[in-house]
Amino acid sequence: MNRLTIVIIMLLAIIFLFYSFITLPYIVEVMGVLTLLLYLLLVFRTKWLTLIISFLMVGSGFYLSLPDDSLREWSISFTSNLPLILLILTVPVLSIPLQIGKYDIFIKDLIKTYGRNPKKLYFTISLTFFFLGPILNLAVIKIVDSLLQRVNLPVAFLGKAYSRGFTATIAWSPFYAALLLVLLTLDMSLMEYLPYGIFLGILHLITANLVFMKESKNIDLNFDAGKNVRIRPLLELCTVFLTFFLTIYFLGSLFAIEMIPVIILSVVITAIIWSIYIGQTGEFFKETKYYGGVRIFGSANEVILFLSAGFFGAMAAQTTVGDSINILALQISDWSILLFIIFLISTTTVLAFFGIHQIVTITIFATSIAAEEAGISTVIFALILMSAWAIATLFSPITPVNVIITNILRVNIFKVILHWNGKFVLLLIFIYSLIIYGFYLY
Repeated sequence: MNRLTIVIIMLLAIIFLFYSFITLPYIVEVMGVLTLLLYLLLVFRTKWLTLIISFLMVGSGFYLSLPDDSLREWSISFTSNLPLILLILTVPVLSIPLQIGKYDIFIKDLIKTYGRNPKKLYFTISLTFFFLGPILNLAVIKIVDSLLQRVNLPVAFLGKAYSRGFTATIAWSPFYAALLLVLLTLDMSLMEYLPYGIFLGILHLITANLVFMKESKNIDLNFDAGKNVRIRPLLELCTVFLTFFLTIYFLGSLFAIEMIPVIILSVVITAIIWSIYIGQTGEFFKETKYYGGVRIFGSANEVILFLSAGFFGAMAAQTTVGDSINILALQISDWSILLFIIFLISTTTVLAFFGIHQIVTITIFATSIAAEEAGISTVIFALILMSAWAIATLFSPITPVNVIITNILRVNIFKVILHWNGKFVLLLIFIYSLIIYGFYLY
């Protein structure tokens, strides 16, 4: 079964990239069947909560589509989020040259050298998450924690730095499936959204650090300074980022294809160039082979959630359920656009706290609400949805970010989301809503 799953994913990746350039008869149907098989092979490898959420979304999708749709329509609907699945499995390939090139040692020295007091250390850690989180995804939490494991730091300090630093990347990173899910659903260009998203991410980072300044009293740091930080690894990491974005721009200009295949190709090209530069090409391909199996099954929860949400969204879009949600949203927007923004963000956040994953809420909003009818642009709507996703991630007891943090710090999940981040979440809802409203007025 493991080998069959890997073969199916490889076939899907090849067919998807091929389909991005050339359209052939029945290729969508083939991808639909393979995606449905992938779902059946992975669904029982997920955690019980993911399994329940998936079955509820898929079951609701089937119920909404009966008796009109056939097996063909159902299988094709499972491909709605297929590009995002391939992105989830591809982007972390960039972490391989980062680790075999020993850049993690440089990051450790950077953190310890420039983090000589609580405020500076917090800023250094959150900045590390801001830039490396998009490449390493959730793995960045474990990597940074392993670099600091011999340092006697309060768990509250680490929990706040990890959760707030990581979520600062969600609103802007083109590596995250969350952002591309929203842009794909809204049929919006990444480059059109990105300046606004980066602004929100920086705002999130600044807010987190300003809040921490008031929380940093009576924290005593006690660890040795790192070695002198060499400038070369920093320049090399900056060059990698620049190479990646230039590759995206070049491929996007050269080929008239969607953004996700461009990003996937750019990830592979950048990772290979990086490995050649550090002289570890053989080790890179060796690690890639090992990574394939580990990453696929380690990402089963994310894969199943995105496949289920895509199927549910495709089915719901064909019914009157979306019309009812749109009518409610339009009524609120008629009263006040600011109230409309707060309503969408707060609803997503509250439902996430009660265990309804934000992918469900965001998918429903994105497929049901007509932004133009509500009197807002697609950019504003995308900013609302991504702000909601970032804040909900902080406040959800089931999101992988908080689960990993509670496991490595050995604390209660509600201590993380309520005691450490409760007030911060309320502040973010207020700030995000005002900033987005300001963009709307502008």
